[in-house]
Amino acid sequence: MNRATMTARLLGEASGPLSGIYLLTHRPTGKRYVGQSVNIRSRWADHRRTEGNAHLARAVWEEGPDTFLFEIVELCAPEELDDRETFYIWAFDTLHPTGFNHNLGRGGERFDPDDWYAKNREELARTMTRLDHDPALLSQFGEAVTRLRSSLGRAAP
Repeated sequence: MNRATMTARLLGEASGPLSGIYLLTHRPTGKRYVGQSVNIRSRWADHRRTEGNAHLARAVWEEGPDTFLFEIVELCAPEELDDRETFYIWAFDTLHPTGFNHNLGRGGERFDPDDWYAKNREELARTMTRLDHDPALLSQFGEAVTRLRSSLGRAAP
C-alpha cells in the first residue's frame, strides 16, 4: 500500500486525532514540505486555508490545495514529534530552496544539524537496518533511504 492510500485510510478510519509526521508534495514542481502535528487532520485543514509556512501558504493560495499531495509519513507520540520531523526534513531534503521547509523543524528553533546527527547516528543506523529487511518500507521511502545510506557510508544490500 502506498503512502497516499495509507493516508486516506488512516484519516477515514481514525476516530480521534492522529499525532505524527506528514509530507506535502507540490505536484507541478515536486517541492515538498515536512511537518508535524498532534492532530494531522486539522493541520492539513490549516494548510488548505493557507495558514502556517509563508512560502507554502502562498503556493497553496496561488495554485490551490489540490495541487498538493498530502501524505502521512509516520504516526508517533507527541514527545517524539520534534526528532522525527527533523529526521524527515533531512531525509527528504525539504529545506529551502529544494523544498518548502525553512528550518529543521522543532517549531522553528535554532538547530545544529551536526549535533543532531552525532546524537542520532546510532538510531539512524538501526533505522537503516530495519529498512534493509523490509522491502515494502524500502520501496515507500526510496529516495530518503538513498540519502541515509550515503550519509552513513553504507552501500545497498
